[in-house]
Amino acid sequence: MAFTAAQITAKFDAFTKAYPLGGHVISHCTGNTHANCVDLADIWAEKYLLKGCFRRIGNADDTFYYADPAKWTKIKNSPLVVPRKGDIVVAHTEHPEGHICIDRGGSTVHVLNTRDQNYSSQYHISNEHHPYSASYFRVIGWLRAR
Repeated sequence: MAFTAAQITAKFDAFTKAYPLGGHVISHCTGNTHANCVDLADIWAEKYLLKGCFRRIGNADDTFYYADPAKWTKIKNSPLVVPRKGDIVVAHTEHPEGHICIDRGGSTVHVLNTRDQNYSSQYHISNEHHPYSASYFRVIGWLRAR
């Protein structure tokens, strides 16, 4: 069952209240000893969307390819579509592991607004405003809960 926009907004508001800016979270799913981007996405997916943790194969940027299609709609990056609030955005980055974050609403074809961990603030939760070209350079795509 897909969530309505109102349901996602309510869930996202509860999520951001429980996991505030500047904090950090380590998911039991990853087995990491420090907070990284996948931990925050796992908490969102497991506790708020009730989809369970992501399968642990590869790096953050592999999440798009290995996400369970029964639980997630995979939307490939295109200049014709943008992620919606609550979508999990997956990207290649200058780091070999890639990056994964959660759209916080208001993204356009030129700007991606996200809730991240371990992006600009090492191991901490931050809101990011990524200025991207119309092609969302390096973004592989995003996952939307079914």
